[in-house]
Amino acid sequence: MTFGDTFRAYRKRMGYTQEEVAEKLLVTPQAVSKWETGGGTPDISLLIPIADAFGITTDALLGNSRKTIEELSEEIKRIDSEWNSNDAEQNFGEKYRKYYELLKSNPDSPTVLRSVLQLSCKWLSACSVEMNISKKRELVENAEKCAEILKRNPADTHSTHCLMYEIYYYGDESKKAELEMEHFSATGQYIKDRVKYVHLRKENRNNEALPHLSSSLTHTFHWLLWDLRNLSDTYRALGDDKLMKQVTQVETILKDIKQQILP
Repeated sequence: MTFGDTFRAYRKRMGYTQEEVAEKLLVTPQAVSKWETGGGTPDISLLIPIADAFGITTDALLGNSRKTIEELSEEIKRIDSEWNSNDAEQNFGEKYRKYYELLKSNPDSPTVLRSVLQLSCKWLSACSVEMNISKKRELVENAEKCAEILKRNPADTHSTHCLMYEIYYYGDESKKAELEMEHFSATGQYIKDRVKYVHLRKENRNNEALPHLSSSLTHTFHWLLWDLRNLSDTYRALGDDKLMKQVTQVETILKDIKQQILP
């Protein structure tokens, strides 16, 4: 990755335009554009001001602290194992701080970006009632910066929209949550129903919550039965009649359960 790529990734993560960065560094927007496109590099005297503006180290700015996907995954696992406090607020807060430190040196890593979004979603859903407005706003704004980068990759688009819907929903950004709904495919419907169910249950609005839970379960059963059907066909193709019959039996049992518990 070139300096320009690294610079652009950090600028976008901070939510700055080229003009805003230029103003902070007392240079022209054209100079910033050249840095990002490889047409030039900043004077060495600007490295520290740039790093300060992005809230990172000069090593990170120069790309000297990048980690592989495997190293990042292991680092995230280590953070998760180290912080397992009974205090939910402290637990989430410490993990989030560590995740964000990792993100500062790896601003365009899908592995870290996804982890930040997932943790933000869990934190907001678990502590939304007692969390103050400023903290919710901070989590939402940081999540938006991460999502903007992830959505550039088609493979991450759907899952990112799903996470952002929940983040907006629990972050009391209902209008933005509604906009995220427009990006959901039919398979994402269960997520909307699941979030609405949890929200209504917290407010003890059980009669309103039940239909959303039923809808979520319907989608869950649909895809589970579909997978079992494919699994049965695969075992049949492999000539393993024993496993094929076992999967078929499980499929039959699930169909019966679905008929009994869903209207």
